[in-house]
Amino acid sequence: MGQELTQVNAVVEARRNTFKKPKADPVRLLVYDILTEVNRRDGYSNLLLPRALDSSAFDQRDKAFATELLYGTLRMQGRHDYVLAQVSDRPWSEVDTGIVDVTRLGLQQIFEMRVPMHAAVSETVELARKVLGESKASFVNALLRKVSAQSLEEWLAPVALINDEVSRLAITYSHPEWIVSAYFDLLRDFEEVRSLLEANNSPAKPTFVTWPGRSEISEFHEWGAIQTPYSPYGFRADVVPSALEAVRHRRAGVQDEGSQLVASIFAQAAADKSSWLDLCAGPGGKAALLASIAGFGDHRFVANEISQIRADLVKQVVGSHEVWVGDAREIATRGEGFDAILADLPCTGIYRRLRRSQIRCQ
Repeated sequence: MGQELTQVNAVVEARRNTFKKPKADPVRLLVYDILTEVNRRDGYSNLLLPRALDSSAFDQRDKAFATELLYGTLRMQGRHDYVLAQVSDRPWSEVDTGIVDVTRLGLQQIFEMRVPMHAAVSETVELARKVLGESKASFVNALLRKVSAQSLEEWLAPVALINDEVSRLAITYSHPEWIVSAYFDLLRDFEEVRSLLEANNSPAKPTFVTWPGRSEISEFHEWGAIQTPYSPYGFRADVVPSALEAVRHRRAGVQDEGSQLVASIFAQAAADKSSWLDLCAGPGGKAALLASIAGFGDHRFVANEISQIRADLVKQVVGSHEVWVGDAREIATRGEGFDAILADLPCTGIYRRLRRSQIRCQ
């Protein structure tokens, strides 16, 4: 009788442990929320992540981990999906979107980061228990355990058998096929295309922009700032953007050098013009730089954006300058003219946007 009672107690205790409250890592939970916003509601990772990290109590190490996990997952999720489709017992396109995003985060840690295998699996399953529930978490656990049974090289081995070069490279380097195809059309060199795709997947240090009158590069020297070679307003530094007081208080921003050059060249070309219009301004990177430059030359600057949500983002960074909301084709109905107009179409951020990093026009 005593032995039977002991066995019953053991079963009860096992069940109690099985259904204990999930303890999801706060950093991974934050990254999952942003990943969902980007993938499912067309959010902007470069806007959502800095804002979330700024309001968090995470230390710099956790912020760096969150940044690497989010951007890395967005960058490589095409390849992650290829691997996961091989172990799923149902078509991957029909799997619950929550499961898809959680397992993508898991594969990013397993194959692309320095997270130990057991930690990558267990932490991802705990995250799934928190955001998806026990049943779906069990499926996530099964998927990750199958994936972790082989190396990435073994999972990608069938790709070598694909005859079409575009499809093969698209899977291997997690790029949309149309981008790979465009590279081939332009370069006509398989090895050069391959090397470019590989380089695209290398994490880069963030590029910052100083806004004239609000900040200057010299104040960032303590962070190891190195001025960009072409833009006089930019610098690079190995630092999480939210760590910079100037970024948090909108005296400086994060903006690719190419995007900075669009604004810089426009400002030089229109230096003798009295009124400037940024025709498609959202979410406001180029507009912020142009607004700051315009202030020094006593130019009138107006930013126009068709989306109210994006226009609201522009308003946050252009100071007292006007922001219009409306279709650019109807600007003439306002009865006002401009001496110089910037229409960055397609914008310099379109490549990464369509690569699913969701970094839109800056």
